[in-house]
Amino acid sequence: MEAYARVQRGRTGQDQLSAGNRMPLLDRLVVTGIDDILTGNDTGRRALVETIAEAGSHVGFGIATGRRLERALQTIDDLGIPMPDVLITATGTQLHYGERLIRDRSWERQIHHR
Repeated sequence: MEAYARVQRGRTGQDQLSAGNRMPLLDRLVVTGIDDILTGNDTGRRALVETIAEAGSHVGFGIATGRRLERALQTIDDLGIPMPDVLITATGTQLHYGERLIRDRSWERQIHHR
């Protein structure tokens, strides 16, 4: 399963931003949910993906969902959506960046701070 392989690659200890991460180069980010937005309208989903692809290298794409990472990745694969620049999962408690799904450990420390 490709989604599971992506998760495993994201857990190889490579937890810092790398040259493959586009986030520092973006000046805009379009973030959407999955349910009823990407899953509810095939025509709208295709139009959104096409619009983001045509927007240029300065516009990024993100998905925010309450789903756990593995389920979000499976849905992304099932729908044929390109891997987002940022994937916000588990109701905002986990952030992953780029194709390699680099975890944002700083965010995790921040939300678990007491």
